[in-house]
Amino acid sequence: MARLRALARAVLARATTDFNALLAQPSCEHLLGTDELGRDELSRLIWGARASMQAGFLATVLAMVIAVPIGLVAGYYRGWVDAVIARVTDVLLAFPFLILAVGLAAILGPSLHQRDDRARRSPRPGPDPRRARRDARAPRGGLRAGGDRERRERRRRSSSGTSSRT
Repeated sequence: MARLRALARAVLARATTDFNALLAQPSCEHLLGTDELGRDELSRLIWGARASMQAGFLATVLAMVIAVPIGLVAGYYRGWVDAVIARVTDVLLAFPFLILAVGLAAILGPSLHQRDDRARRSPRPGPDPRRARRDARAPRGGLRAGGDRERRERRRRSSSGTSSRT
């Protein structure tokens, strides 16, 4: 019962730091010990395994939701339906899994929760791509100090001078 209480305490107190137990050995209070900042290792392990458990569960449920009805249809109708479903399955299984995984990671991002974060976040401040292109086209030594300003001033004077003469 004491171990169960310690497990519940470890799961609930994942962010607490115990400075009196830095790098502590496993005990009743910290079942797997603590790290260099006094955080419980078991709670960190459970918190880190959360995303892997979600991925495994969702993959299993998704496979059941998709594959079981397809298998039932193939088994019930047999004949050409079974042959078509078998060929489509062969094509999917022949596709290299690693390439598929890398493609999905590029599209969806490396994290399960990243899509939610991306939707809530406002646009990231960062370099303006138009400014980067303009800077790349600038002469190697850079522009002369005040060169653009002088050119604009001359242009403004010349356009205002021509309009006053007519």
